[in-house]
Amino acid sequence: MMTRPWILAIATLTLTACGLSPVESRLATRGTAPLHARAANPDRFFAHADVEAQAPDAFALQTRARSFLTIADRVIRPQRDALVAALAADPTLGSSLRRFDQLTWNEQWPLLQRVAAVESQVMGFTLPPVELSTSIAGPSFFDFDPAKPGTGRVLLNPAAIAQAPNKWTALLLTVHEVRHSGQFQLAYSQPSDPAIAVLAHGYRAAFEAQHRMMKTLSFCDFCDLFNEYEAFQTGNYVVGRLTNWQADTTDMGPLDVLYDHTGRLQVDLRSLLDAATGSDVIERFNQLEQVQFQPPAQKSLDEPTSAEGPVTALTVQGIRVGDRFFLLGNDVKVYESDGQPTTVASIRVGDRVHVDSTYIGTAFTYLADTIRKL
Repeated sequence: MMTRPWILAIATLTLTACGLSPVESRLATRGTAPLHARAANPDRFFAHADVEAQAPDAFALQTRARSFLTIADRVIRPQRDALVAALAADPTLGSSLRRFDQLTWNEQWPLLQRVAAVESQVMGFTLPPVELSTSIAGPSFFDFDPAKPGTGRVLLNPAAIAQAPNKWTALLLTVHEVRHSGQFQLAYSQPSDPAIAVLAHGYRAAFEAQHRMMKTLSFCDFCDLFNEYEAFQTGNYVVGRLTNWQADTTDMGPLDVLYDHTGRLQVDLRSLLDAATGSDVIERFNQLEQVQFQPPAQKSLDEPTSAEGPVTALTVQGIRVGDRFFLLGNDVKVYESDGQPTTVASIRVGDRVHVDSTYIGTAFTYLADTIRKL
């Protein structure tokens, strides 16, 4: 997933603790992070055979993943369809969710709570606490500890969500993070059904690998942990199908968790696994992912484009060296500030500017190195 710029709290790449937080997010010691993270360094974007070999039971890009992927498709897909049906069955709820991107946060928050409750009921797990927190790095976070099995906690950051250019972010991440709770609960259970036991083993391996290896995972490695892979698919599928594939999910993961406008995965890992062997799976996957990783060394923003098309000016509000920012309309929105200030005193709101920048990963997301007035 990714043509829009929002740096999720997920990968630094930057992943935040899955939570995509917005795909760049920061790597965290626990949790998952969706959404939208690409790094200028290809090592932080593409999948790595040597990294995934350290926990081969945890990743969807391993040849041994066939059983997990087949069972997940048979078991989880009907649950996703049931969740879509349940959300749509309430005319008021379904109608509100289909125009979620037009609602205020005060209107969205009660809906997110209802979605979480319905999701846990339909997919068969205990509802985790769903709480608001402005202290997490990105828009969302699943707080878990492998040493303390339970429901975990879903945290949403309304301040970070408000900055997301994709106005479906809160809904996508809520479905995603709540799904993590179901996975986490299953991971530390002892299912008697052999097929469900395969899913439990995969989830447990993924959560433990995530907890242990987070700082070494690239964007694609992170998103293809079994728990992330399945949660991204669940969020993207449920929101996509509920809105007749009109919701923007392009910043919610790599191609193997993104659906096209007909509801088909853009990359089907099961087909890829059937056609490849060993490390060739990761090599072929990385080749396909080139379309998402297109880092220009420099980008002139004197005539930037946004989701709406070309604009003639940028609104400058004190961007500094080290800031991550994106373009939205004719505004520059800053993700975070972590560098020494550069000279911007001569640049005023409305001035057109040129930025010598490092590409982060979504279509209009950049890392400011220098800024000067044209």
